[in-house]
Formats: sequence, structure tokens, C-alpha cells
Amino acid sequence: MEDWLWNIRIFISLCWLVVAPFFFSGYMFTPAQLANGFMMSVIVLVGAGTVLHSVLDCSISVLLWKFVKTTVPSIKLIRG
Repeated sequence: MEDWLWNIRIFISLCWLVVAPFFFSGYMFTPAQLANGFMMSVIVLVGAGTVLHSVLDCSISVLLWKFVKTTVPSIKLIRG
């Protein structure tokens, strides 16, 4: 398998290792914030996470498409 693909997988895994403990430990929100606005906190986290995840997915797919388009000669005929 390609080295760059493994590098992406390792990078994403490291990001999860950095972010996940803050979320699961309850460190991100005080108990008062959770009691007063738990649903809003969850909605904001899910909404922001979804947008960020979509932006990253789109960026990765564009980079991969450019790589594949330049690597595979027959794909150059496809517009995009």
C-alpha cells in the first residue's frame, strides 16, 4: 500500500487520540453548562463536527482526484 495513505491514516488516528479524551472526560463543558444546555451543546458539537468533517472529506477527495487524474492517462479524457 502507498506510504502517503498510511501517513493519512496515522494523522487521522493521532487527531482522534488528541480530541477524544477531552470529549469523553467531560473536560470540554462544566456541569452547569451541561445542565443548562445539554441539547444545545450536543447540537453545536455535532453541527460543528459535521461541517469540519465534510470540509476535510471534500479536501481529501479533491486532492485524490487530482492525483488520480494525473497518474492514470485514460482519466484525463474525463472533464472535471
